[in-house]
Amino acid sequence: MGRRSALQDKQQEASRLSRDYVAGVNFLLANQQDKAVDLFLDMLKEDTGTVEAHLTLGNLFRQRGEVDRAIRIHQSLMESASLNYDQRLLAVQQLGKDYMAAGLYDRAEDMFSQLIDETDFRISALQQLLQIYQATSDWQKAIDVAERLVKLGKDKQRVEIAHFYCELALQNIGNDDTDKAMSLLKKGAAADKNCARVSIMMGRIFMEKGEYAKAVDSLKRVIEQDSELVSETLEMLQVCYQQLGKPEEWEAFLRRCVEENSGAVAELMLASILEQQEGAETAQLYINRQLQRHPTMRVFHRLMDYHLHEAEEGRAKESLMVLRDMVGEQIRTKPRYRCQKCGFTAYTMYWHCPSCRAWSTSEGFAMNSTASSSSRVVTESPIVVALDYDNRDSALAFVDRIDPRDCRLKVGKEMFTLFGPQLVGDLHQRGFDVFLDLKFHDIPNTTARAVAAAAEMGVWMVNVHATGGARMMSAAREALLPFGKDAPLLIAVTVLTSMEASDLVDLGITASPAEHAERLATLTKACGLDGVVCSAQEAVRFKAALGREFKLITPGIRPVGSDAGDQRRIMTPQQAQQAGVDFMVIGRPITQSADPAQTLRDIRASLVQGA
Repeated sequence: MGRRSALQDKQQEASRLSRDYVAGVNFLLANQQDKAVDLFLDMLKEDTGTVEAHLTLGNLFRQRGEVDRAIRIHQSLMESASLNYDQRLLAVQQLGKDYMAAGLYDRAEDMFSQLIDETDFRISALQQLLQIYQATSDWQKAIDVAERLVKLGKDKQRVEIAHFYCELALQNIGNDDTDKAMSLLKKGAAADKNCARVSIMMGRIFMEKGEYAKAVDSLKRVIEQDSELVSETLEMLQVCYQQLGKPEEWEAFLRRCVEENSGAVAELMLASILEQQEGAETAQLYINRQLQRHPTMRVFHRLMDYHLHEAEEGRAKESLMVLRDMVGEQIRTKPRYRCQKCGFTAYTMYWHCPSCRAWSTSEGFAMNSTASSSSRVVTESPIVVALDYDNRDSALAFVDRIDPRDCRLKVGKEMFTLFGPQLVGDLHQRGFDVFLDLKFHDIPNTTARAVAAAAEMGVWMVNVHATGGARMMSAAREALLPFGKDAPLLIAVTVLTSMEASDLVDLGITASPAEHAERLATLTKACGLDGVVCSAQEAVRFKAALGREFKLITPGIRPVGSDAGDQRRIMTPQQAQQAGVDFMVIGRPITQSADPAQTLRDIRASLVQGA
């Protein structure tokens, strides 16, 4: 009788736990995550057999970006006295990953340090520690960990070790200790003899010291190490050979670069030498041969310069000038570098890819190509489609259904956090301009660096919060000055379109949304920014007060019959156009349309009719 009673108790307990799991799952589906977490943690106290399920649940929250809930679950597991040894190690590992995702690197370091002497966890723990030390720029610790990984058979870490020594060398160069920097670079060369970065840095130090022969020896090694990077050395080599008085050796090296297809820069430098020695006609013949052998836009641009010099005044010369300028604009505006691993593109050289975090994967490509799949389509459309996806493949599948001539695209915080700069590169390759909607709001220096990083990606528009103040906005504007005509539009957010008067009162602001927005918009213009994000209701007044050149970008635009969603101050596209809106942000009415391309065309047609 006793055994039957015990069995019944177990069955009842199992049934209750099963019901609790169903209830917890229902809480998750209803977006009541905190209730779900409370219920699951109560279950853990009563049944330690649910450990694996809790580990999985914590991982799910972390992958969804809900790191605080993941930490709470894994911390509770750690506190459970009934965990066996292996389960505790798993909990330590997962809690370390939670801390990593939250940016709590000191706590993550503590977790993974507990695992490096455990055989089954050693390599993964060391790899996580390596990520932490790179993120915190603790290069000596990164070297120590990477060397341990090499001893465990991870030879590819040698490449990274060389770069870590380069990073330490840069710190010493910044402190004017070039001798220490050179010592570190030699260690980097010992770790990876094929590291072109080490050779380039050594060459620069030798050149600055006036040791030109040593600089030449160091810089010439790059052609053997990575021919894609030879163009990074040529200006320095030219100076060194001039100082050494060895023009013949300089010409011979350029010819070698050309023979080995080391880029258009070498071809153009050699053409300049030929022009000085034998005249423009010889240089032009050489350029023609190079174009037939290895066509590039930069060399073609030089050829047009020669033709323009010979052309007679008239329409033909004017047309040639237009063509030359168009090619020059393409060369100037296209990213020069691309990560071989993830495809991230940039205007400057990155030894450490900002997107995939790989080392030594950048290659120069714009200077050596006649066309690019990333060249964008020019559009006059005022429509900006808001991409709100948590799945990259779904987002790109949608983008592939629409035409870049009909719209631009907006990437917000969720998508950029999930998919990073690579997504921006993917959209550029499909021909779209990108509005990077990250609403930067930080101290002036940090905001300026963030805006400059966005410009490096080649985005069309980027924004900051006007509530960050005049110093922050002015710093952001000044950060874009080096980009010249390539700089993105810089706009400010005034009052979020989801906010009403009651929301401002909660923040201690007694002005109406319209009054507060106009005050911030006036400050934005005074700081030299290009425009503001505002509601369509404010557009007429803003245009009158701030001028026609000051751009107005408006979310909350919904075609007739669309759901208002979470926007409170909305208008139709036609109303927005009539109010003076320059760019209108439209999301779900297009992204959730059965035929988004047709929806876009219909909206554009209605705007033309209403103009």
